[in-house]
Amino acid sequence: MRTVVIYILFVLVMIVVTDMVVDMRQEAKRRAWQEGHQDLTPEEIERERERWETRQDMLDPGNQNQWDR
Repeated sequence: MRTVVIYILFVLVMIVVTDMVVDMRQEAKRRAWQEGHQDLTPEEIERERERWETRQDMLDPGNQNQWDR
């Protein structure tokens, strides 16, 4: 019984860690993109942000993250 509880806790921790790593990688990509596009006007930045969000929606089957915005 104790082994099952430890296994379940391990799986939950791994899920949380994986989610954190994915978020950190996306944030790093966003920062790198911004550093490379500092010469854009605010309108162009907003247009690119909308394009990025649309791309993320397409990558998210079923729009599971629609409530995050």
